[in-house]
Amino acid sequence: MAGERNYLRVPPDSTGKRVRLKHSAQLTYTGKTIGYQWKPDNYYDLVSSGWEIHVHEIHETNSTSGYLDISYDAVAEFNNLAPASGEGIRDQVTNTIIATAGTVTDVFNNTTNIVGFENPTNGLDIDNTGSANIRFYEGNPQLDAFGKLRVSGATLLGEYIFSSGTLPTQFSSILRNGGTVTWDNNSRALVLTNTTTNDSHTSHTTNTYHHYYPGSSQLFIGTFALGDTGKMGLMREWGMFDDKNGLFFMQDDGVLGVGIRSNASGSVSQMFIPQTDWNVDKADGTGRSQMILDVTKDNIYWIDVQWLGAGRARFGTYYNGQRVVLYEYYHGNNYSVPITAMGSLPACVHQMNMTATGSSSEIRAWCIAVWTESNLDVRTSASTSLQSFSKTISANDVYTYMGALSPKELLPNGQPNRSLYWPTEIECSGWDTVTGAPAIFELEIYAEPVLSNLVWTSVGSGSTVEYDTGGTFVASGTPVSKRFVQGKDSIDTTSVFNNMQYGAFKNYSEDGGTVVQPITNITQANPAVVTLAGSRTFFRDGEPMTISNVGGMTSVNGNTYYVTPLTANTVALYTNSTRTTSANTISASAYTSGGTGSGTFGPKFHFGILVTKLFGTNPIKVYVKVSWKEITQ
Repeated sequence: MAGERNYLRVPPDSTGKRVRLKHSAQLTYTGKTIGYQWKPDNYYDLVSSGWEIHVHEIHETNSTSGYLDISYDAVAEFNNLAPASGEGIRDQVTNTIIATAGTVTDVFNNTTNIVGFENPTNGLDIDNTGSANIRFYEGNPQLDAFGKLRVSGATLLGEYIFSSGTLPTQFSSILRNGGTVTWDNNSRALVLTNTTTNDSHTSHTTNTYHHYYPGSSQLFIGTFALGDTGKMGLMREWGMFDDKNGLFFMQDDGVLGVGIRSNASGSVSQMFIPQTDWNVDKADGTGRSQMILDVTKDNIYWIDVQWLGAGRARFGTYYNGQRVVLYEYYHGNNYSVPITAMGSLPACVHQMNMTATGSSSEIRAWCIAVWTESNLDVRTSASTSLQSFSKTISANDVYTYMGALSPKELLPNGQPNRSLYWPTEIECSGWDTVTGAPAIFELEIYAEPVLSNLVWTSVGSGSTVEYDTGGTFVASGTPVSKRFVQGKDSIDTTSVFNNMQYGAFKNYSEDGGTVVQPITNITQANPAVVTLAGSRTFFRDGEPMTISNVGGMTSVNGNTYYVTPLTANTVALYTNSTRTTSANTISASAYTSGGTGSGTFGPKFHFGILVTKLFGTNPIKVYVKVSWKEITQ
């Protein structure tokens, strides 16, 4: 009679009341593979019977035989099935037979259940350590990556809400072969779109590498929807990652999974865990959540990580308001190198055609956030640096370029510089060089002014910052500070520059992202001078520009040149990166129409300082000192 393993009848057996029991069994085994270690609290397949057993405890008689405390799956238990003597026991992970089943003995456990009145099968759950799982009405209590109960104590490292645009000042985008990053006004979403062309590519990466604090859980959370269920030749990724390190969800050739990328061994390697191998909830309707994940719908995805080089990483989502863990990855005690080479990572969404696809592809994002799950001031662990500038100024009402600061492109170890910088104070003073009287001048500081002929010098030995004083100021950028000064002044900037996202300067991810700008003219000159559409050039000093689709002067099409800005929207062309050989177009056909310049913005952030002498006939001497805090990562 089916279901007899679930209860014991109070006599008489035919009509007595049923007392619920919990069935388990002891299964002997022989022929275990030498050196194989049983995995308690894991599932194994019975090769002939075709169902799985759950192994609770292992009792080894010798290296090849013993017995297992097991339970059956629900169908086998209800139908009074049992393992067949002589059939193979197979490891589900390695898919190899590791022992042979022997005799089986039923064991019935008398249970005292705390159950619900409406459904007595809803009982108190006990895990493999004997701990009772306690939950709230809204769902399970949330623990961070280190097992601390999630409460309100956390620090937001970056928030990115695409409610009104693509946030171009916060992200760098790489676009190839027709790929676009746009904003949809109807759904108010960031949209990455690929064409069907091989190597059509779109990526949108935060410039901020969100600083990792040892011992504090790092949490990524974001809302995404894929434009289709997947297709051959298409790869998608979303999470915390760049091209060398990261943790992310991914879809490859239509197969959903999670990925871990690292160059900690010296070269980039990647691990892909498909949805069918997720070890907590496969989100296919069979897990505890009963969720069937539809990637074409907007879903909240989250990733948290202990890091410390060897910590656990978890990947999950939310379903019906409840947090669902999908996959847990354990790195410690398994590898000799860290899980990733660095714990500080950007948020990124990426889509790329590995081959030509049958249709265009899309991925949408609504918002992204990165948290460190401790309540702290991000600047407390920063070091302090400063740099001074001085110049003698004679002419009135003329911009004088004092100098510029920029993070170095590379750290001393050769890795990209992802450090964060917070200006803390700007001090300035000026006096008449003849009379010694306090000078009156205007101080202006810009983020990303147009500069040319830059020669960078390290601020100090081992510093991650460099400065220039001999370059040329071409055009202003985004104002950071403007003020009139008589004699001397000091600007406390700590209340303005106080967070990682908007209140810190840093280099750009993805080499500054793809820039494309229409051309309106090219001179027949040596060097050739290109006029670009718009009020200012997107191409910075020394960066490459590839020219295409020019009418008339067709000889420049397909060539890559290196630029020196001359005015806000004109640049001179050179054929080598050191700009010692100019591009000579004197003998070329005249420019007639059209054309596009394309390249990347460049990785380095520029911070420019200007002074304008306002009054007097005598020269003035001006000093400017900039102090900042920095976190190297």
